[in-house]
Amino acid sequence: MTKCANQRYAHRSSNRSSNRTASQAGFTLVELAIVLVILGLLAGGVMTGRSLIAANEITAAGTRGMELRMGVHQFKEQYLAIPGDMADATSVWSGTANGNGDRQIARDTEGYRAWQHMSLAQLIDGRYTGVSFGDNTNPDGVPGTNVPSAPVSGAGFGIQHRGDVAASDTGLFPRYYGNFITLGLQVVNSIPEAPFITGKEAYGIDRKFDDGLPGSGTIMSMESNGANCGGASSYNLGTDTNSCTLLFITGF
Repeated sequence: MTKCANQRYAHRSSNRSSNRTASQAGFTLVELAIVLVILGLLAGGVMTGRSLIAANEITAAGTRGMELRMGVHQFKEQYLAIPGDMADATSVWSGTANGNGDRQIARDTEGYRAWQHMSLAQLIDGRYTGVSFGDNTNPDGVPGTNVPSAPVSGAGFGIQHRGDVAASDTGLFPRYYGNFITLGLQVVNSIPEAPFITGKEAYGIDRKFDDGLPGSGTIMSMESNGANCGGASSYNLGTDTNSCTLLFITGF
């Protein structure tokens, strides 16, 4: 092979090598783009999955509240008494205490005993101490220990009685309450009643089970939740702040 032919062969080989390198580089960039798209889809899927899980937990919390409300009704029908307030509970079960029988669940005493009575009656799951922690430092109501827990992390249920609430009371919307269940986060020196969901989420639960109004019906919020939760006639659907506590009214 002549020198000139060798040079032409070497030039063609170099061109083919360069073309292969360029082709390989282009293919690698395409692969990278595909990987980035896949990662984006996965990240979006994870975020969507988390949102769905959170939404399911909130809905389950509302369902749990309605189940507990039904349990209170069943207890009343079966024992002709109000759980926690039952005056002869110790004649039925050991390891508990009696209420005063006035049909009004006192929040800081009978309110904890109510869950114990209902558990002993096998109307709700779990075992509860029946007493408040009451140390003025930690939450009095501890989900899973002396009050039922909710599917939402840190949230639990309390129960208490209030009579007629006047318009001047800024804690609750004005109406007659009777015995009712609260659903919220733990509070120092109190039952679980701190806000745990947004106005939009509270509206979703209220509308699913009741009338969709914060200040009326079987499911309500608290006036003290403020404007970020909503007023008596509507929930605030435009904020992402967890501003709402839920109440489940028993009707007696």
